[in-house]
Amino acid sequence: MEKLGVLGLFLLILVFAFLFLSAVDATEEFIVNAQHPRIWLDQNTLSSIKDYANQNHPYWQAIKNTCDTKMADNKSNCDGLYYWGANMYQFAFCYQVTQNPVYAQKALDSLKFYTGCGNITALGDQGYACRYPVAYSGITYDWIYEYIAQNADS
Repeated sequence: MEKLGVLGLFLLILVFAFLFLSAVDATEEFIVNAQHPRIWLDQNTLSSIKDYANQNHPYWQAIKNTCDTKMADNKSNCDGLYYWGANMYQFAFCYQVTQNPVYAQKALDSLKFYTGCGNITALGDQGYACRYPVAYSGITYDWIYEYIAQNADS
């Protein structure tokens, strides 16, 4: 009976998927915004955040202080991947707000370090080393995309 229920649910999902896909106009174009950042930060949001930074708002002070404090951290091995993964997008965020290339370079260094650690295991520590930093990597890449493109040779 349970197998029939699972099979029935699968078939129902399949029918709905077919109906949805048949209703989509195949000629409709889905255009991806060519401008970065694309993830979470649009120009209006970024402008509002920059206004906070220009006013030296306490929220911005706290974020910038976090970036500045972690700037001196150096990685020597792949232990603490969750920590390094969390830092990379924070540096990228500070770069987006300030356009200070020091933050972008630190984000890029952290991104390269994290991806260079290779065998990231889901075992131990409930998989934090591979759960969060993978998403942080995508966000970081998007937020420092222009910096990477401008400095591709270096």
